[in-house]
This record gives sequence, structure tokens and C-alpha cells, in this order.
Amino acid sequence: MYTHIVLFRLKDPADTAKAIGLFESMRGRVPVLRDIEARADDVHSDYSADLCIICRFERSEDVDVYMKDPYHQQILAQTGPLIGSKLKIDYWDRE
Repeated sequence: MYTHIVLFRLKDPADTAKAIGLFESMRGRVPVLRDIEARADDVHSDYSADLCIICRFERSEDVDVYMKDPYHQQILAQTGPLIGSKLKIDYWDRE
């Protein structure tokens, strides 16, 4: 499996649950997306992100397909105004 993780800091951390709901709504709606988790930070340190998404794909090329998927684009449009900053990492899972 290929994993795509994004860490988000939100403009207003009060929007965390809303953002998680939007991200998790992609489950079953984006064909190349094999699994998605969206989770809030429990620690809230100075260098914590507010939330992360963990997406899993069969192939690395599927991330590009995911990025262009119409439903994913809708979610980006809805979450974009909530996001202050983000970081990502993509990698092959070791089996």
C-alpha cells in the first residue's frame, strides 16, 4: 500500500470536527482511495498539528488520480478556507 499523510493547522481549531467530517466523507466516494482516517490531535502542544488525514492507495500513481478526483476537489474547496497551513508525506508501506 502507498500512504499519503497530511498534517493541518487550522485557522480556528474549533473547526476541527467539521474538517474531520468533510475529509472522512471521501470514504467510498473516491474510487482510488482504499482507506482514509482523519484524526484530531490530543496533546495540543506548541508544535502540534490540529488534525491529520491518513490516506491509503494501491499504487503511488493513485495519489495523482485522487488529487484530481471531482469529489476530492469539492472537499478541498470546502476545507480550504479553514486551513492555516499543512505539511504532507507520501511513502510506500513496508511489508
